Amino acid sequence: MAHVRTAERSPERLGSFVSRYGYSIFCDDVRHGEGDKLDFIGCYNGVMLVEQALPVTLRRFCVHAHFVSPAAEPFDMLSLRVYEPGTDHVIFEEPLDIGRPADPHVPIRDRFGAPRLIVAAATIMFTPLYVEQAGLLRVRAVVDDDPAEVPLGSLFIRRA
Repeated sequence: MAHVRTAERSPERLGSFVSRYGYSIFCDDVRHGEGDKLDFIGCYNGVMLVEQALPVTLRRFCVHAHFVSPAAEPFDMLSLRVYEPGTDHVIFEEPLDIGRPADPHVPIRDRFGAPRLIVAAATIMFTPLYVEQAGLLRVRAVVDDDPAEVPLGSLFIRRA
């Protein structure tokens, strides 16, 4: 029987577990629904299987990326980067307008002691997306030109 230890949830310790991270939703389309909701159409779960032989052109392909950072680690610039499957070639790079908090003296913990977070999200639409070879399509965040990218997810694309 496995034993799992959990860390104390005190406000002093909670902040030590939060670092920059993110995730992405890969799908065929993103639409704006009622009530300012996003509708993700044709979502992929880790692997995209294409019926045609590679290379292939996808008429439309979308990535909805989220980046999360502790408020205690502010930054000035944030860019999203997407790499061509199976290569280190960047096929998309764009800085995000992250704005600035209204009050720079906002406490970095909420009233319950949980760390406050900076969250940025963006939808990238490729119309079309040319896939030359099988491999991982990788999404990364670049913070303040730091060479250490923050992984935001990847999708393995291959022939069915």
